[in-house]
Amino acid sequence: MWQCPDCGGNKLMVTVVTSANLLQDDDDDNFETDIEGDHEWDDSSTMWCKSCLHVGTAGQFVCNLTLQPTHPDGPMPNTSRAVAHAGYRRRRTDGE
Repeated sequence: MWQCPDCGGNKLMVTVVTSANLLQDDDDDNFETDIEGDHEWDDSSTMWCKSCLHVGTAGQFVCNLTLQPTHPDGPMPNTSRAVAHAGYRRRRTDGE
């Protein structure tokens, strides 16, 4: 999971690398690109938050969350920062 380290937002953009065929006409300066294959990105790729415009590497946006089953009798203790999703709570493991 990724989230903005500045505002906590999750509306993020990431720069990806892909390959494309360069299609050129011999008669003029017109050209097109035809994307081929998949795209790639990693922790060193540029990532930015669409909410607050914070920019950094994707590795700086990694959120340390773990999945823990919800308790059948109610919420688990210390879940003020947990996010409920599909019967699981994700809770920070970095002490925040």
